[in-house]
Amino acid sequence: MIRITGNICRILAKMKRLMAGLAATTALLPTLAAADAFTTEAARMQVRAALDTWTTKLAQRNPANIVSLYAPNAVLLATFAKAPIGAPSPRTKYFEGLMKNEGLRCRIDSVTTRIYGDIGINSGLYTFMYEKDGKTVNVPARYTFVYQRNGSGWRILEHHSSLQPN
Repeated sequence: MIRITGNICRILAKMKRLMAGLAATTALLPTLAAADAFTTEAARMQVRAALDTWTTKLAQRNPANIVSLYAPNAVLLATFAKAPIGAPSPRTKYFEGLMKNEGLRCRIDSVTTRIYGDIGINSGLYTFMYEKDGKTVNVPARYTFVYQRNGSGWRILEHHSSLQPN
C-alpha cells in the first residue's frame, strides 16, 4: 500500500507541475494575440503607406523611382497597356509613356488593405488625372496591388489596374 501511495504522490506532483505550466501558458495567450494583432495592424499601415508612396512617385514623374517599388519579377497589368508587363525594362518604358501626360497624378478614391503574413494587398478605386488642352482629364480605374515584405519594406509583386466600367 505504501508503494502505491508513493507512486500516486509522484504522479500528482507531476500533474500539479504540468497544470501550473499550462496555466502560465494560457495566461500568455491574450498577450500573444495582442502582439499578433499589433504586428498585423502595423503591417496594414505599412502596406497602406506603400500605396501612398506609389501615388507620390507617380506624380513626381520619374519612371525609375516608381519602377523601384516593384519586385524584379513583378507583373504589371496596366490600365493603358494591352499585354502584361513582367520585367523592369518594359515597366520603365510603360511609365515613361504614361508620364508624358502633363500634370499626371492619381487620387485614391477607396482602399481596402489586407495582410496575410508577409503578403499585403491594397484593392480599390483610383482616378488618374492629367491636363490636356487646358482641361483636366479624369480616368477612373480599379486597382489591386499585391506586396511582399522583404528586408527593405514592401515590394509590389502584382499590380492590376483597369478602367472602371461606366
